[in-house]
Amino acid sequence: MEDTYTFIGAMKDGSTVFMDIAALNSETLARQHCHALLHEHDSGDLVELWRGAALIAKIDREVLSGQGPAAISG
Repeated sequence: MEDTYTFIGAMKDGSTVFMDIAALNSETLARQHCHALLHEHDSGDLVELWRGAALIAKIDREVLSGQGPAAISG
């Protein structure tokens, strides 16, 4: 069953630089989509992962370089 996820690309100061919405079959796929968005967009320090009104996670760009935590829970 698909859920609709919202992905908000943001800077560390909280300003929004991009947004995406996708219907995906699992939270794991949604987290993978966060990583793909960070690869696609040079702007943005992190991607906030939302399902409805619930913030699921903040995926930081540092994760891609292996210099930070895997995810910061929301």
